[in-house]
Amino acid sequence: MTELLKREEEDLVKMLSEKYGVPYIDLTGISIEGDALRLIPEAKAREVGMAAFQVVGKKLLVAVLSPEKKEVKISLGELESQGYIPFLYMVSNASLARAFGRYKEISRSFATRAGIMDISTEFLNEVAVKIKTLRDIRETVETIARENKGHKISAMFEIILAGAIAIDASDVHIEPEADAVKCVFVWMACSKP
Repeated sequence: MTELLKREEEDLVKMLSEKYGVPYIDLTGISIEGDALRLIPEAKAREVGMAAFQVVGKKLLVAVLSPEKKEVKISLGELESQGYIPFLYMVSNASLARAFGRYKEISRSFATRAGIMDISTEFLNEVAVKIKTLRDIRETVETIARENKGHKISAMFEIILAGAIAIDASDVHIEPEADAVKCVFVWMACSKP
């Protein structure tokens, strides 16, 4: 899509937002939070044409293509029944595509809430099968560091914590070198020999 067509689409959405009385937002420069995205499963978000992009407490910011769509209203009702207060914003297809693109980067193993990380039992079991020693953890972290994927730091952190649980570590100390993404050294005090 050319730059001119993108601008035209954004202008059209701005006009439609005034018609519907729903504020317009361009998600290009906006942080899209994984915790917010998780509240609407990807398949449903794509089908309905909406994505949650920020959550603060129970206040939930939601991007939509069409605020009057029946499925959007049903999804908003479901979010409200979970205690969330959704605030709608009209977006372009390009903005919504950016939000959808973030789904692949969301970690499947944990969710964060107010500084708390929950690692799923399934992920812990998966890691416990693969990781038996500190060397296994280090090799897995180094493999992740070499990959060309987003959220390397999150993935490394997940492996370090899940690995620490798998090998029954009592302490975890992380000492990044000059290039933290390429090389992370981990030392764990283990209760196992």
